[in-house]
Order: sequence, then structure tokens, then C-alpha cells
Amino acid sequence: MTVTATFQPTSLAATAGVPATLALCVHNDSETEQIVRLKAIGELAQHTVLQSETIYLAPGEEFEVPVLVDIGNALPAGNHASQIEVATPEQGLLTAEATISVVASSTYSVSLAPINRILLLC
Repeated sequence: MTVTATFQPTSLAATAGVPATLALCVHNDSETEQIVRLKAIGELAQHTVLQSETIYLAPGEEFEVPVLVDIGNALPAGNHASQIEVATPEQGLLTAEATISVVASSTYSVSLAPINRILLLC
């Protein structure tokens, strides 16, 4: 393989409503420059922000791409896969994946309103 991509860490725990931060480490093992295109895919794609979507790697070069996954309050507790599709002209597609475990939490919403009282004086 000429280009490899792995998440660091490969798994982490997150709380709903708090963004999870990962790093995608992309390495070029070939003897030629590689153009690498990155794209979030899978169930968390719409919640994922990549700092870079296209990177140029010299031979032997490694680059770390920050990845932010915005864990919304609507995401249920449990394990979810964060996936990044990695594409190069020579190699085609490969997928890097990390597991984000969303911790169960209780969320309450409280609304306070004044009570309207009418006093009748006779």
C-alpha cells in the first residue's frame, strides 16, 4: 500500500452535546508525491468536520488531519463509527474508522413562568 490512514485514538468516549476530537494520520509510503482526498462517510458524516479535504504528501511524509465530530443531543447512547474515505489516484479508496462511544446521560429541560393571580378585594 502506498498511502495509509489511521485514526488516533481509534476509539473514545464522548458525551452528547460535546464535540469529539480525533486525528487522522495519513502516511505516504511510496516514492512519488501523492494527492489524497478525504471525505466523511457513514452515519456521522453530517456531524464531521475535516480541517483539510485535500492534502499533498511527499514521499515518506506523514500528515495529521484534525477531525471534529459534533456529537449532537439527538444521537443515541452507544457505539457509533466515524469513517473517513481516503482516495488517491494510484491506489483508489480506503476507509479509516474510529469508534465513538456516546455515554448515556439524562437531560432535563425546566421552564419557569410566573403564576398570574388576580386578587379580588371586596
